[in-house]
Amino acid sequence: MTLWPYHSTGIRRWTTAALAALAILASLPALSSDQGRIQVVSSRADLASGGDALVSVELPDGVDRSSITVELNGRAITPQFANRENGLYMGLVTGLDIGTNSLEAFWDDGGQSIVITNHPSGGPIFSGPQVQPWLCSTEESGLGAAHDEDCSAATKVSYFYQPKDQPAGDYKPYDPNTPPTNVATTVTDEGHTVPFIIRVEFGTLNRSIYTLAVLADPSSSWEPWSPQKGWNGKVFIPFGGGCGTP
Repeated sequence: MTLWPYHSTGIRRWTTAALAALAILASLPALSSDQGRIQVVSSRADLASGGDALVSVELPDGVDRSSITVELNGRAITPQFANRENGLYMGLVTGLDIGTNSLEAFWDDGGQSIVITNHPSGGPIFSGPQVQPWLCSTEESGLGAAHDEDCSAATKVSYFYQPKDQPAGDYKPYDPNTPPTNVATTVTDEGHTVPFIIRVEFGTLNRSIYTLAVLADPSSSWEPWSPQKGWNGKVFIPFGGGCGTP
């Protein structure tokens, strides 16, 4: 994945935050345990945030996956889990309470549990008390007014593309409802040829503003266990000078 600098179409310079990277799990190795095992794979189990976590359930040999029941804090959430394209039994667990949560999986003659600690997306998670006073600049940055004291604002997603007949880096806005016909292709470092369409996510985490850019085709599906080929499982994070969040 490559992040691009500011240019004339109005894409802001990227200030990437290491979010729970949804697609890094395509090559996750199988876990081994005679008793089965539950594992949070989007973060450490004690460092979940924003109310959700990607979870993998490893089962002992011979267990029928259709017999599994999964519960979050005593509430059945089995439909959130299934056999996935990567060969794992996985689910995106949503609705986590702030603080500790009990996730349990039961199957014939066995079961396992794990405690997931969920933190607010406004933070903090491990950095200690937040510094005060704090200058919230979501309006100046184009995200609109913050809706809470943690400087949280609505996330915005937009798309840009590289036209075939334009110089490299001259990206244009891409409308998924009216796709342009002159979209160039690019080759990833893994050798996959994909449409040169860039998904840009602009939002807030822990009172800071972040931008994420990744090659993504909005006409194709993307699931945590089955990412598009434009995603190579890598994150490039630029850091600037000074003490500001950019």
